[in-house]
Amino acid sequence: MAVSDELLRRGAKELLSDQWQVLRNDASVDISFKRLNGPCLLRLPYKVPMPGNVDLSTLADMPRPEIFCNRKELRAMGVQLEAFDIQQVDKVFSPGDCFVSSRHDSECNDLFAEMKQVGALVGALAAPEPDSAPKPELTERLLTWRNFPVESALTIIAVPFDEEAQMFRYQYRQHFTCICVLIPSRALEAADAQQEDGKNELQVLIGLFTEDVASWATDAIQVLHGAMSQLVQREMYLLEADRKFYRLLSLRTCQGGWPLLPGEVIMGENVELQDSEVLEPLFKTWARPLQSTNFSFADYLHSFMKRIGAEIRVFDSMDGRPLVFYQAVVRTSQWELVAPRFQEAWDYQRLAYSRIVATKRHAPSISDHRNARFVEVDVGPIIHEESPVQVRNTFLHFAEPQDFTPKRRLSH
Repeated sequence: MAVSDELLRRGAKELLSDQWQVLRNDASVDISFKRLNGPCLLRLPYKVPMPGNVDLSTLADMPRPEIFCNRKELRAMGVQLEAFDIQQVDKVFSPGDCFVSSRHDSECNDLFAEMKQVGALVGALAAPEPDSAPKPELTERLLTWRNFPVESALTIIAVPFDEEAQMFRYQYRQHFTCICVLIPSRALEAADAQQEDGKNELQVLIGLFTEDVASWATDAIQVLHGAMSQLVQREMYLLEADRKFYRLLSLRTCQGGWPLLPGEVIMGENVELQDSEVLEPLFKTWARPLQSTNFSFADYLHSFMKRIGAEIRVFDSMDGRPLVFYQAVVRTSQWELVAPRFQEAWDYQRLAYSRIVATKRHAPSISDHRNARFVEVDVGPIIHEESPVQVRNTFLHFAEPQDFTPKRRLSH
């Protein structure tokens, strides 16, 4: 059975709900299950004590999979945590949504042994598939959804990929789709009178999609708690690396219309700068396509960078949610490489823009933005969709930019 994003979202929400069929509930372990339109969702809640100096209010900012699965990026940022490198990022669909492959690494023997044991124990709880012998490699989709299914929560999802059928499945051989919801206990139990003052705990809700559940094997699941606790605590140390990995950009001050692109367009407004105003022919002609309510800053920025010969990847979604039309995400390392070229071209764009609107005021500007703003979508695909975001007829106007006349540069 293929795994849809709608099923994953429902599974994450169900982990916080009631009416589960209990397999075992005592002082050592709590195991229950629920059937969701075919597959069975196994629920394993527990708490992880955290050091008092760990701020769980920033839990939703825990590292995305492209951070903790990428040894090269970690080393480039000066982070030497080899235990995270059991996986390799094959493709990034969007920030927080990756296609990764797991391979044995001699530098990670301890963690591999730990995860292999965990996988064997989970397999004891589920009805195995025919020919379910483990393989040395696994390809899967890893996702992180921030502030979902509730505020301050983080949802981490792993979906195995069936190489033969070329599809994501909730159970593939000895691998299972896993949903892990992390919530600060204070946020989850704000109304609980028994919550101890000063206690710093992380509530962990693990959900495993399986074909069926073998209740006789519940004793084995207790070993999962120690392994998962260690993995959660390790990730907390990569917060800083994650914050530096992406840069969120916002398009501001578009009172005179959308920004221009270098070169000509078949339909739209065109303007030419004087030869004495530019240092290379590429920046002489500028154009703005016909105004459209389907404007997307991510699409515009990608086209802009491609036209000036500095193409980079630009994302219009983050953590499984589409961004508002005036925000986009880029890789920090790529952006810093092309920043000088972009700034030179952008200065000319603003000059050409002033010629079209007949004023130097309210020219578009691009700025770093700390907080992402999302389009509210209840359900629907997370990746592989490029439908434009509908733009409202109004736009927020910010402070006017300073003088933006390009500075003459010496050619090299």
